[in-house]
Amino acid sequence: MILDHLLDILEKRPHQDTRDKEDKWFSAKVIKKVPDRTISYSQRFKGQWFKPDFNTENLIIAEHKDSYLFRSVKKKVDRFMLSGYEFVSENDEALTWIKQRISYMEVATNKPFSYLIESTVLSLLVQGNSLWIKTRDNDRSPGDIRYLSTGKALHPVAGYHIAPFERMWFKTKQNGEILSIKEVMPDGKFKEYDASELIHFFVNKDPGQVLGFPELIPAMDD
Repeated sequence: MILDHLLDILEKRPHQDTRDKEDKWFSAKVIKKVPDRTISYSQRFKGQWFKPDFNTENLIIAEHKDSYLFRSVKKKVDRFMLSGYEFVSENDEALTWIKQRISYMEVATNKPFSYLIESTVLSLLVQGNSLWIKTRDNDRSPGDIRYLSTGKALHPVAGYHIAPFERMWFKTKQNGEILSIKEVMPDGKFKEYDASELIHFFVNKDPGQVLGFPELIPAMDD
């Protein structure tokens, strides 16, 4: 699931001098999105901010303090990372560009890409969800500024950072599509992120639900 999103989330094109040559394989077909006509459970919040139904803080405390849970989660993460991952493409130029983008991101964020993957897997195992926040910076990314159809300038993504899921509040549409999230600190300070600036990974997501269901919850009472 994680690696399936990589081609979608690495949004930058090559520099102008190579863009014409690579436009053929980098341009995406414009597909109209089919709206979800169902009503999500989140509609009961009527467009207001809400937290997940499960206690995210308790999940982290349990994983940190219960030795069996900690070792179980760590073993799964270690096995995932030991299995490894790779980028594949029928187009060698596209593959080279993707790897180059990741190398730039590693330098810009001062973190190896493997750390991002490992942190994502850990968040999915403990909380059933993981959020990547985009950091846009034209000076720290090898590409040009893009312009949306509205005329808004969109700076290239220079890096992705894991959001602390336990501090997040959500606001959704009636069908459960996330509109924005808000990171709230214990002292009341907060920061909002538009849905276009984040990537949401999840597991065990039931129909009508906004978030994935953590696998640790059934073990919490044991």
